Amino acid sequence: MSQVLVSLVSKQTIPNVLFIKEMEDKLKGDIEKCVFITTELMEKKGKTDSIISATHIPREKTRIIKVIEDSMENIENQLRNFAKNELHDEDKCIINVTGGTKIMSIGIYTFFKERESIIYYLPIGKNIYKQIFPYREEKDNILDYRISLNNYLKSYGIHSHYRNELLKEKEYTKKFFKAFLQNDLDPESIERLRKERNRKKVLLAEEMKLFLEEIQFELENEKFINKKEINYITGGWFEEYGYSLVREHIPLKDDEIGLNVHISHDGTQNEFDIMIIHENVLTIIECKTSLNDNGKNLLNDTLYKLSALNKELGLRVNSYLFTLDENLRDERGEIKSDCQNRVDLLGISLIDRVFLEDEKELKNLFDKIKGGNTRV
Repeated sequence: MSQVLVSLVSKQTIPNVLFIKEMEDKLKGDIEKCVFITTELMEKKGKTDSIISATHIPREKTRIIKVIEDSMENIENQLRNFAKNELHDEDKCIINVTGGTKIMSIGIYTFFKERESIIYYLPIGKNIYKQIFPYREEKDNILDYRISLNNYLKSYGIHSHYRNELLKEKEYTKKFFKAFLQNDLDPESIERLRKERNRKKVLLAEEMKLFLEEIQFELENEKFINKKEINYITGGWFEEYGYSLVREHIPLKDDEIGLNVHISHDGTQNEFDIMIIHENVLTIIECKTSLNDNGKNLLNDTLYKLSALNKELGLRVNSYLFTLDENLRDERGEIKSDCQNRVDLLGISLIDRVFLEDEKELKNLFDKIKGGNTRV
C-alpha cells in the first residue's frame, strides 16, 4: 500500500506547506506521491513550484493536475484519468481541501470519499487540522510543525536573505536609545553623516572624531567611518534596538527572525527591518526614528510598503511601524486622527515613542504577538 498526499493549490500556499511537512513527520517520510490539483492561473503565478521549493519535496515524487476551477465535470474527468493511470485500489489517499476554489474542494471531496481516503481541513491561522472524512467526533489535531522564516517566504515565491548579527552590543544600543529620547545626541553631526550614507567610507574630520568620542562609538578603523557604522548612527541603531526587544520578549530560534530582510519577488526588490515567524504566524516590523526625511513623507511610503507585502503574504500577517517621531500626537496626547485612520485602514499597528517607553505596554504588545493577535 502506498500513501498519496493530495493538495489543492491556491493563492494561500502556507496551509499546503504546513500540512505536507506535518504529514511527512507523522508518516516518517513514507509518502509515495505528492499530488497538486491546480489551475492555469495558479501555475502562471508559480504557486505549485513555491510549495515544492518550501517543502523540499523531490520533483520525481510530485504530480501536477491542472483543472478548470469552476467545472465539476472537468475536475472529475481529470481525477478519473489520474486514478486510472497512477492509483491502485489499495493506495491510501490523504487529502487537504483547504486551498482551491469551493467547486474544486467539493469536486475533490466527492471523488476521494469513494476511495480509501482521509480528508482534512486546516483552519487559517490556527495550528490545528480537522478530519472531515471519514467523519468522527469533532476533534482538533494539533499541528506540530513550525516553519522557518526563510521557508515561509519561499512558500510565496519570495527569495530572501538577512542578518542576525548586531553591529553593536545590545546594551550600547539601549544607551543610544535613551540618549536619543533625551536629545543628548548632536543632531548636526548625525545630519552630516546622513548625507554620507551612500559612501563606503568617510575620512574623519576632527569635529566628527569628537562627536564619536562623546557617544563612545568605537570604530573598526580610527581614521575612517565606514558605511555600516554610518547607517547605525543615522538610524540603524533603532532597527537593532527593535530586534533586541523582540528577542528579549519572544523565544525565537535563529531561523525564525531576521534583521534587515532583503526580499526579491516578481522582479521587485525591497527591504524590511525585522521579520519574525512565531507559531507559524508572520510579523513584520519597520523602524523609523523620524517620519520626515528632508521633506519626504516616510509615513506614507512605509505604510504602502507594509500593506503591499501584507496582500502578498497571506491572511495572517502582523504589521507594525515602530517610530520615535515627536509629531504624531495631538495636544491631548492621542495619536493624530488622520494618521490613526490610515494605519487602521491598512491593518497596521503604530507603536510610537510613548508606547516604547512603557514597559507594561511593551509586554502586552509582545504577549499579543506571541498569541498571534494582529492588532494592539
